[in-house]
Parts: sequence; C-alpha cells; structure tokens
Amino acid sequence: MAHWLDLFDKELGLDEVPLRQRPMQALFKLFEHDAIEMRAGETRIREINIADHAATPWFRVLYSAVEFWYIDLFGEEAMAETGNAPLEGVVLVRGLPFLLRLRANRNKVEIEGKQTWMYFEDGLGEGEVAHDWIIGGPDLARLDEASRAEVEAQAATVASTLRYVEFRRVAWRGGENEAARQLVVNTLSSLQQAARRMVSSRDSSRGPGWYDLQMAAECALKAVLQLKTGTQLRTHKLNELLDACTPHGVVFDETKLDDFPSPSEMAEWRYGQGRPWRLEFQHRAYLMVLELVRASMAQIPPGMTPGSRLLLRYPPWLSDTGTAER
Repeated sequence: MAHWLDLFDKELGLDEVPLRQRPMQALFKLFEHDAIEMRAGETRIREINIADHAATPWFRVLYSAVEFWYIDLFGEEAMAETGNAPLEGVVLVRGLPFLLRLRANRNKVEIEGKQTWMYFEDGLGEGEVAHDWIIGGPDLARLDEASRAEVEAQAATVASTLRYVEFRRVAWRGGENEAARQLVVNTLSSLQQAARRMVSSRDSSRGPGWYDLQMAAECALKAVLQLKTGTQLRTHKLNELLDACTPHGVVFDETKLDDFPSPSEMAEWRYGQGRPWRLEFQHRAYLMVLELVRASMAQIPPGMTPGSRLLLRYPPWLSDTGTAER
C-alpha cells in the first residue's frame, strides 16, 4: 500500500489535514480508489457504509497498517494523540510570573478505557482548584496567608476567564458572522500569547506582550460591535471602543483604562522600540484586560448551557491503545 499512501498523503498535505487525522482519511481513499478490495458476502465493502464495520477485526487491522505507515514516516511523537489544546494564563507569585495551564474542558471517566464525559464549562467545574494548575511554582503553603490568598484568587480569575472565552468560542451562536467569531478566537489567542511572553521573562518579549494585551482587549470589544451592529470601529483606542460598546450592554469602569499604555506606545513597543513598562505594571494590565474581556464576552450569548456534557466513546479501532478521540 506504500505507493498509494504516499500519493494520498501528498494530497492530504495540500489540503492541510492535521497529521493525526490522515490515517483514517487515507484508509477511506484506499477503498474509494480500489487500491484494496473487501467483501461482505457478495457485497463489496466500498459500496456500503464503512462506518458500519468500524468495530470489526479486519477494519482495525487495516487501520493499524495505515497508521503504522504514518508512524514509520513521521515518528511516534508526531503521531501521538494530543487532545484539545490546553488554555494558558499567568499568575504572579512574590513578583515572579508562573504559567497557569488548564484543560479546555473538564473530563470525567465513565468506564475506564471505554467512555469519558467531556464537560463544557464557562468557568471552574466541580472539584477543580485553579492554583493546582500553576506550572513549576513554589509551595503555596510556604507563603503567608494574605499572599497565598492573593495567588489563589489570581489563579481562579485567570482560569475562569479563559474558560469563559473558550466556551463562547466553542459554543458560537453568531450565525454567519464570521468576522465576530474570528475576533473571539483572536481574543483568546492574544490573551494566551501575552501570558507566555510574561512568563518567558525576556526583555525582548515585554513589548510584544503589551501589544498582545492591546489586541485581546481590542478584539473583545470589536467582537461585541461586530455581532450587535455588523460592523466595527476602525480605531485602536480602547476608550472609544468601550464607549461604543456601552449601549450594547458592556459594563466596565472606563477609568481603569487610564493606566493602560496608548496605542502609539504599544505600536512602538511591538517593534522592540522604546522602554516597555515593567512586569509589575504589565501583570496589573493583564488582570484589567481579563476583566474587560469578560465584560465583553458577557454580551456574546453561547449556543449551549454551561455544564453541558458529551459522552465520548473510545473509537473501536483504537481500543487496544486506549486513546480517546477528541
């Protein structure tokens, strides 16, 4: 099958199909192009719904053969199941930035190796403790009570806000307003990129990190305008965007923007020019942007109820590996 798979993979590559999805699509192409032939009695398999046979031993054997070809070509690490990408934020502990990494969705195993519940939350779910997700941080028990409470509150705010935005990204209900949807996507992306830059503690990342915060706030406000009016203001000034969003229900104290850099400063820092404000002020701005983003996302209604869940069954053709499809 190697020459067929090589041909099909080039086509899948041009279509930018994710690597982990290619074995299954390549297997279907083998049937579609008569590269292999299977029969159920007198009926050729390609003439019926292949999904009806997904749990059969012969389907698992064929899938394993195609998957082996991909593993041999790209390596096990590239082919490993990654699941949904985690959400990433930043918390400050005694003036030092640490990454906060959490699952995009809360999972609960129903039947080990067979079924898992996936919960779609717009915040922290049952039994979740945000500060447990701090990566490489110090033992919080060693902090005094006030400092520990501050870190725990930070972690809860960061985690719940990231989930709040992610929930609206996944449960989009804005119809065909692709511009508004993409602004929500970019809000989440910019928030996470700002966090990563802060955690890096590199001077070269400080300026671009400020610009990421500007983009997160700007995209969140423009998403509201785009969804409510079908258009958006062509400005980078957050106070002007907030004023335009206020009639559409966004509630936020505009005076908090007084301590945020101007668009001209942000543009300068983006290109490594000037002297970006220190981490202390950047993290304070990060928390302010989280609050502004949440106020904006509150006016973007999701298409499902928070806490909704799906029961995921492990694909029968992967049952030997215990890998769940996301």
